[in-house]
Amino acid sequence: MSELGKMWSNTRMVVLTSVSAALYVALLIPFKFIQIIPSLAELRPAAAIPAACSLLFGPAGAFGAAFGNLIGDFFGTLGPGSIPGIIGNFLYGYLPYKIYRALAQENFNWKIDLRKWFALQLAVALAVSSAFLIASSLWNRPLTKWQTPFPNSILLASAIRLAACSCAIVVGFRLWKMPLRRWSALQLAIALGGCACGVVIGFGLDLMGIVPFKVLANWICFNNLFFGLTLGPLVLLSVFPYIKDSGLFYRDLLQPKQDTSQRKILSILGIILVAAGVLLALFFGNFPGRLETLLGLSGKALSLAGAGPGVILIILGALII
Repeated sequence: MSELGKMWSNTRMVVLTSVSAALYVALLIPFKFIQIIPSLAELRPAAAIPAACSLLFGPAGAFGAAFGNLIGDFFGTLGPGSIPGIIGNFLYGYLPYKIYRALAQENFNWKIDLRKWFALQLAVALAVSSAFLIASSLWNRPLTKWQTPFPNSILLASAIRLAACSCAIVVGFRLWKMPLRRWSALQLAIALGGCACGVVIGFGLDLMGIVPFKVLANWICFNNLFFGLTLGPLVLLSVFPYIKDSGLFYRDLLQPKQDTSQRKILSILGIILVAAGVLLALFFGNFPGRLETLLGLSGKALSLAGAGPGVILIILGALII
């Protein structure tokens, strides 16, 4: 995490922080009127920006996501929830580049047709969103307060879409010879960063008594996964050659040391902790009844016991990656 302090002595990294924040805000504001949870959450295609800026600008993308989200909140959603919003969006801008660095080579000059790439990413995003809709209905946990469990027709359509998109992903890999390791690392990095963001924000607002964890965390995870996986890689691959040639890629600016074998092991452990934290928080945050019956807890104590351990694992993992 030394890069988080080191970057402030580099003028270009400071400027890239401002650029990342400005890009985020520019895409946040136009969609503020499409409220999913009034005064708390909206449709957010801008979720692609923190992931892309993270992989391009490293720690500058993390600070840019945090500052950009706070500025965006001034346009309709500013409140106590902005505090966990800063933390969650910082993680969304921090975890992708750290996770990807630990798993694959940081070079995005992939000789791939962007139209084919977008088609594959869209198939992934649709598969993930379909799986989420099915799970949400089976768990009987609506996305928002006013939604009822999805009717059978939507479940059937989601199941068909999930199967079709899964087949399309397999066929796309075989026909287009995608770089499997780097592609998989990219999906995992964006997915964990987006879900960690949703878990932390949902946990924070649940503790404040503003909105239940299962309502806000599920929506943020869904939104970040869909737009992050669809648009994030497309933006990344489109602009990376220009960023690299301009000398603005964060590794060229900060020139971090080559990771030792011990450092790589710690990074893998950190990724495992983050993944475990996300899964643990989402499971017990959506199924608090198990803990309520077992431990006899309620209210804020139940919130702490439910998603709290998962949030702790996410933060510990982020510290050691």
